[in-house]
Amino acid sequence: MKRRPRQKSSVRQKAARPPKQQVARPARRRDWLVLGAILLAGLGLRAAYVGELVGKPDFDAPLADAQYNDYWARGLATGDWTPPAGVPDPGIQSTPYFRPPGYPYFLAAVYYVFGTGYLVPRVVQMILGLASCVLVFLLGRALFGRVAGLVGAGLMAVYWGFVYFEGELQPPALLVFLSLVLMHVLRRWTVRPTYVWATVGGLLLGLLALVRPNVLLLVPVVIVWMWWVLRGRDAGKRFLLAALAALGGVVVMIAPATIRNYAVAHDLVLISSNGGVNLYIANNPLTSLVTPRIPDIEQLAGRSGWSLFAYPEIVRGVEAQTQRTMKYSEVSRYFARRAFEFIRANPGKALGYAVDRALLLWGPREVSNNKALHFERKQSAMLWLLPGFPLALSGFLVGLVVWLFDRRATRRHEEETEPDARPQRELLILILLFLVVYSASFLPFLAAGRFRVPLVPFLLMFAAYALCRLAQHAAARRVRPAALCGVGWLALYGLASVPLVSYEPDLGRWHLDRASAYVLKGEPEGAITEYEAAIAANPGYPTIYAEFGSLLVTQGEFDEAIANYRKGTELNPSFAELRRTLAELLLHLDRVDEAIAEYRAALEKSPGNAEAWYNLGRALSRASSNDEAQAAYQRALQVDPEFAEARVNLGVILKGKGNLAEAERELRRALDVNPNMFEAHYNLANALAAQGRIDEAIRSLSAALHIRPDNVAAQQAWKSLRERRQSEQQAKSTPSENQATQPAP
Repeated sequence: MKRRPRQKSSVRQKAARPPKQQVARPARRRDWLVLGAILLAGLGLRAAYVGELVGKPDFDAPLADAQYNDYWARGLATGDWTPPAGVPDPGIQSTPYFRPPGYPYFLAAVYYVFGTGYLVPRVVQMILGLASCVLVFLLGRALFGRVAGLVGAGLMAVYWGFVYFEGELQPPALLVFLSLVLMHVLRRWTVRPTYVWATVGGLLLGLLALVRPNVLLLVPVVIVWMWWVLRGRDAGKRFLLAALAALGGVVVMIAPATIRNYAVAHDLVLISSNGGVNLYIANNPLTSLVTPRIPDIEQLAGRSGWSLFAYPEIVRGVEAQTQRTMKYSEVSRYFARRAFEFIRANPGKALGYAVDRALLLWGPREVSNNKALHFERKQSAMLWLLPGFPLALSGFLVGLVVWLFDRRATRRHEEETEPDARPQRELLILILLFLVVYSASFLPFLAAGRFRVPLVPFLLMFAAYALCRLAQHAAARRVRPAALCGVGWLALYGLASVPLVSYEPDLGRWHLDRASAYVLKGEPEGAITEYEAAIAANPGYPTIYAEFGSLLVTQGEFDEAIANYRKGTELNPSFAELRRTLAELLLHLDRVDEAIAEYRAALEKSPGNAEAWYNLGRALSRASSNDEAQAAYQRALQVDPEFAEARVNLGVILKGKGNLAEAERELRRALDVNPNMFEAHYNLANALAAQGRIDEAIRSLSAALHIRPDNVAAQQAWKSLRERRQSEQQAKSTPSENQATQPAP
């Protein structure tokens, strides 16, 4: 007897039905009205947050990556590449891209059109955030139905991370928008797999890679997925052309960055050159799961910490260590080799690090990177009320399980009566692949809360589906499935709220960032308040004392500054940069012996710092220890042969010892490095004059006066030498007494 197909409940059929269902025009109009209300609510939340944002000290004084992005974008928009006060020139114009250029160019476009104020970029990003809500509605409607699409848009509008990062000069808002556009384009390709849609998909993948280069790992995944889609439709012969179209789009989009890098620096860098150093930061003997720290930064760059602006100093340090000139791509490979050496030597430890970073990436805590995100949210009057990652993750897991059960229950009916269900399933598979590959691409690197933001929209779509199915079960009084869904969600939410890796956000770091912003804004009172709060929150954090001491120096509070510097060195005796700073202040205050002691202690920890050797030489000269000063200057020149100031001071000491030829040699080598150096010309003139080479000495003094025409000492020396030459010439031209009395022949 032939069995009839089992009939499915109408509720299940409706839940699993794909987007091509017939919806009445009034229902469509009602959906858009509801979506409009959601967008208005999201706009209200964002407007309220902007009110908070403008009162933050870093609103118009960005720090860390945001400062680098702002500097880069302003340089592109205005042509002014003057670096911010207190930071070195990162050399963006003359080197390959160190960071991916996508977001800085986006920000530069905003600056170019609207001016370089700090409000408009936030407003533009919030508009992108609301546009992302619309995209989630359209995707959710296509995948799970109109109600799920609206619920997903609502969750997008109120998720705290979106509101927060739309207010930061960082790429997450742009990444979210582009990722959702990519999924829409690939959805269109599943419905109509033409080469045009495949090319547009490739262009979007390339654009995403310019913002976040690890997206390139998705390219082969998307190609394989396209093969699977076409194979399932007996259209495998079209795959090759579709794959070439997608790959062509990727190449067309990233090629300008590659060409630019080679044209500027003759260095073949695909997009950016920061991959190697980022890999080493996360894989070295002293690595942290979250803190961007290079173990031998003191030896490489002469500083205890580093910023994006200081990377050229690191490159020079690597060149000094390897004793050869290196391209940025070679430096990246140098750091990558060191990372792989650590991984090969410590496979278990490296794997453990990766697992811990995965748990942090998917964990409940917002891991700090540029800023202390946990306290940014907690200290906001609004953000702490909005839903966070545990809700998104638990909702995703519930929605995925519910969808799998629904899919199993409706598969046969769907294949017979719903031909449009296949694109739905294909897109869901792609979304799951995106979640897996994108999150896995961060495992070799440090964990950070901002890295997972582009994943959240897709988690929320599944959470919206789970909410809809829960509501359907409850409305139909199906107690068991409703209870399973509700209780399962609560249990998963509880598990998702439990940190599986120990990580405690640092309140002292949060106050320190605010203090740094106040310093940049020129508001010392606010900075002092924040430094004191930072010390109260974390009295064992040496960097707080170092930065607080530097501010106190600018305020003329030298004794308090010294006390803070000494406290920092007590907490971290290896803090060589702080010891050098303390030594410079002591030398400025003429506490020479104390300065010498601090310089020596700093050089024990960081012997490769040329400036420290130079300053030690200055202190020893002031203490009349010329032999030791000479040795210090020579050590400085061993580290940096181009250190012109050290050569000048070495030349002065040699002249004082009567080694005039050696003094002249050092001073001329200083001028080879810097022909416009007043001190080198002036002291060379003294050395030449001591050798009786008056004409050459006068020429050197003339060159010195050309640089500093108002220098009184040089003027007097020039006048004195002119008089000396004149008297010598007169003496030569006047006959001697014996010659005058001799008769003419």
